[in-house]
Amino acid sequence: RLQEVNLLLDFSRQLRGLDSERIVRALLESARRALYAAHAGVVLIWDEHAGQLVPRSVSGYADNETMKRITYHPGESLPGQVFETNRSLRVDEVQFTRDYNFSTEGLLLYRQATGGRLPVSTLLIPIQSGEQSVGVLVLDNFNTPGAFTPEDETLLLSLAQQVGLSLQNVRLVQTTQERASQLEALTNAATTFTASLESEQLVAS
Repeated sequence: RLQEVNLLLDFSRQLRGLDSERIVRALLESARRALYAAHAGVVLIWDEHAGQLVPRSVSGYADNETMKRITYHPGESLPGQVFETNRSLRVDEVQFTRDYNFSTEGLLLYRQATGGRLPVSTLLIPIQSGEQSVGVLVLDNFNTPGAFTPEDETLLLSLAQQVGLSLQNVRLVQTTQERASQLEALTNAATTFTASLESEQLVAS
């Protein structure tokens, strides 16, 4: 228990001052360090423009770059279901054709990414920012049924909660900076316009 508390404290300290990409990477690295059963993992983040969950950090697969090409719609396959319901999911024995409804192309990409191996058990954790779902952490084990425990699930929910808060803070900072830039641009435009009017009035007089 003490080890878990220390992990959470270290993780919290680690997140300070990071941008969103590094926050997501830190989540995956910490999750895989904490759980020996996690042979590989991916963090999927919701892309509003694409309307899909897109891989932002991947590690442990035979071909991580190919895994980065696999996206999910809400409700599609296990990651899409967890994103849609916002509930974590431990699958003790993955039945691939039931749990992943890929197209032929998607299945080929997945097999290439995993080197032809399919996960035996998996743990999926939703990532929330406030009330909003922002992504899903997926951890895979390739040789042991029931590799992940309820304690693993609880620990990763705590990590994901911290990530959600950190991502929310990053967004708030970005929004504040964007508004400040917009305000500066408006102020500059107003100053230029006022100076132009004054020049015209001087010429007219």
